Amino acid sequence: MVRPSQPDTWLPDPRASRAVLIGVSDYADLEPLPAVERNLQELSRLLTSPDLWGLRTEDCHTLLSPQRPDDVLDAINTAAGQATDALIVYFAGHGLLDQRDELHLALTQGSRKKLYRTVRYDDVRREVVETARKCHSKVVILDCCYSGRAMQGAMGSSDVAEQARIAGTYLMTATAETSKALAPLGAEFTAFTGALIRKLSAGVIDGPELLDLETLFYHLRAELAERRLPMPQQRSRNDGSAIGLVRNRAYRPPDADGAVAVHPMPEPRRESGFEPAVRRVVSTPPAATVTELRSLRGDGQDAAADELLATAEASHRNQELAALARVLLDDGLTDDFRTLARFVTRRSAGDLLELIRIFEIIGSSEVADGFLDVVAAGPPKKTSQLAKLLRDDGRGERLNRLVDAALTGASDIPSRTALIGELWVAGLRDEVDQLVQQVATGLPAQDVLALADELRTAGREGVSFQLYGMATAPLSGRPPRSIAHLTQSMTESGYVEESQRVAYDAALARKDASSMMELATEYITTGQKGYAYAALDRGAQTLGDADVADLARALRDADQEDAAFHLLSAAVAARPASSTMSLVNALRDAGRPVDAIDILKIAARRLPPEEVANLLRGLGDRGNGQDYETVLSAVGGRSASESARLLQAVVATGADLSPAQVGALIGNPTDEDLTKIISELEMVRGAGAMSAILRHLNAGNTNLRIRKLIEILPERDAVKLFFQVVRVGGPTLSTVIRNLTWSRLSTQILRVDPTRQLSVLVAGLRRSGFDMYADMALSEAAWSASPESLAIALDDLRRNGQEQDAEALMREAVDRRKFYDYDFGRSAYELLELILALEAGGLNEELHHVVDRIRVTRTRQEVTELSNMLKQVSSPEIGQRLLESTPAGQTEPSLGTRRWRWGRLDR
Repeated sequence: MVRPSQPDTWLPDPRASRAVLIGVSDYADLEPLPAVERNLQELSRLLTSPDLWGLRTEDCHTLLSPQRPDDVLDAINTAAGQATDALIVYFAGHGLLDQRDELHLALTQGSRKKLYRTVRYDDVRREVVETARKCHSKVVILDCCYSGRAMQGAMGSSDVAEQARIAGTYLMTATAETSKALAPLGAEFTAFTGALIRKLSAGVIDGPELLDLETLFYHLRAELAERRLPMPQQRSRNDGSAIGLVRNRAYRPPDADGAVAVHPMPEPRRESGFEPAVRRVVSTPPAATVTELRSLRGDGQDAAADELLATAEASHRNQELAALARVLLDDGLTDDFRTLARFVTRRSAGDLLELIRIFEIIGSSEVADGFLDVVAAGPPKKTSQLAKLLRDDGRGERLNRLVDAALTGASDIPSRTALIGELWVAGLRDEVDQLVQQVATGLPAQDVLALADELRTAGREGVSFQLYGMATAPLSGRPPRSIAHLTQSMTESGYVEESQRVAYDAALARKDASSMMELATEYITTGQKGYAYAALDRGAQTLGDADVADLARALRDADQEDAAFHLLSAAVAARPASSTMSLVNALRDAGRPVDAIDILKIAARRLPPEEVANLLRGLGDRGNGQDYETVLSAVGGRSASESARLLQAVVATGADLSPAQVGALIGNPTDEDLTKIISELEMVRGAGAMSAILRHLNAGNTNLRIRKLIEILPERDAVKLFFQVVRVGGPTLSTVIRNLTWSRLSTQILRVDPTRQLSVLVAGLRRSGFDMYADMALSEAAWSASPESLAIALDDLRRNGQEQDAEALMREAVDRRKFYDYDFGRSAYELLELILALEAGGLNEELHHVVDRIRVTRTRQEVTELSNMLKQVSSPEIGQRLLESTPAGQTEPSLGTRRWRWGRLDR
């Protein structure tokens, strides 16, 4: 199979490219770095070497120990303006951090106290980005460190590259934390640059024809890790990592046919000194070897059995080994299979690939998988070598099996890191990224975080960002600045969901105003106002009123006026009305009366209706009329449901609302909106709110509007409104009744709930002189109400002194007769239900009235039938009373001359 090509890798045109190599070896106040001078000399020689790149000498500008920042920036500016293909900027020396942890490149006279003698990295960034706009490829290499404890502050070492990141460039940094690590005593070169020089000079064996920056990075990283030196970092934007820096001097073209070379197995090793029995088994078939192996194990000769397997590995060819391995697994000798496989892993990666091929040819996939599991548990280098051959040989499933087993089986973070490094060096970067995500789901969050850091350090940002999204709990404990820079990079790279998870959990982890302030400020500083406000929202929910006020004050002191106002707004929306008044008072005490008014308006718009009602009551109790009116003026614009709840809640507090205030509360609605509000009001609890609405409408002389509303409202809501109109009475009621259609009144509007509103409705109608409509309401109740409701209504009327109305309802209930239609009477079963309802309610007096009414409106035969029914349902006393009060010979009703039958009255 063809070796993986790199179609996106290119070598920039040296005639259209420029390099600026800056190094500071002598320092007035910092430790000298003598190796830096050799760094510049050798890098210049390599970049201008014709067989590597061939950059012209005059286009490779070297600055050794420059004195002034302008000298450095002028050189970069000139080169950036001239370069149209590639621009390389290299710096070696001390790196310093200012109070904002921004990176400065120290020049000869520079120090922590003399930052004006340094070059701000932001200035370098600006020159590379702005001046070199026409340049296709931009490469920045920083070989600098922080002195002392500078690396242990708010920024972790992984943030060095983040500080230096430039859009559209490739960035490589050495992240040493001490001068000793940067430039080991007596070394020819600094540690990082020395490794870079060796790779450029000697090339990378089995590497691509052009040494792209990413390939260089992973080999540098492997070398530095092996020497236990600090790990470098890389960042790239817009495929900057695919830039070919130089030609690979160690490059060898692939075989003519493009196949992965697997060298034939050498003659089996004939070890001397084998015991005769062991030597004899070596030449026997696999089955005989297994028989001898069982015998040795059975006799407790485990050492001899292991020696037998070692001898088999040393003496057998791949086919023979494959056959033996299969027999071992088929016979259930798993431990012996693993022992044999461990011996086999001493062979070259090419031999191991050949063995995998044989397993597949003979149909032993399970044996191949078991063999790969053993390889995965071995040295990372052998695993990575075999993985690369499997990838190149087109065996993707075997590759995934091997790498997944290796990553899963790694016992700790260092082991996993070493394995990933070897796989990267082998060129399996995308495969590692994919499998790492699968493995991470089964790891502790802290391990996932460490893995994410390692991947990000190595420039594998995509997968690292996904892992950060899986490890938000331990990540949340990091300094706010580090978190803010991370979420910024995640968002810019398109990992928005993961970034949001990190930001959300980071806010959850902040428990006090100080830490919340720090996090929000860092988000604002990095241009992430949404995350800052989300963190403040969290503070608004969890902090006490005093802490919220303190945090708002701190934000204002930091010139974050908008953030302070957002915090207060969020706090108001998340807290009871009492907190709103506390925050308003705090603002006024702080000399911010306008903000106090704004907060009241926000409270009016965002608090739940019940809390707005509490706020209004609190303001009213304190006699703060101006704030009361402020809230009322801002409370409109809510939905019909919320407007109804709000009005109902305010009325329930006992507030004496003027018509104008009612209009403000419900937002001066149109007829359509008003119908929606009325439909949301409850018949009983909303009575006060309905009354308030009527006062608002009456204030505008809108009786016709009320009539129109009753006409257009659904029946249930029309009844509610009409009921309140009746309670108000006066001209409003007259206007409404005179303008409603007869059918609307008689069949819908007068149908109220007898158990709650009938007595009030009838009394209101009679009080306004509408007796006919009162009679209609009683008749409607008598016809449509259930026996239980009628019983309650009768009792309610008598309790309110409405004896005549109670008598009329009772007559209608028993006779079931309307004054305009006298066709039907109640059946015996309906009368039975009414009697039982009165008896159950303990309404004995009303029960006597009903019995007497039945006696004079029914025949003796009908009364007897009803009496028998009462006796059957355990009411014999009532049944007997009914019989005793009815004359024995009564064949016609004693009331009137019309004859009743059950269910019909004959005229």
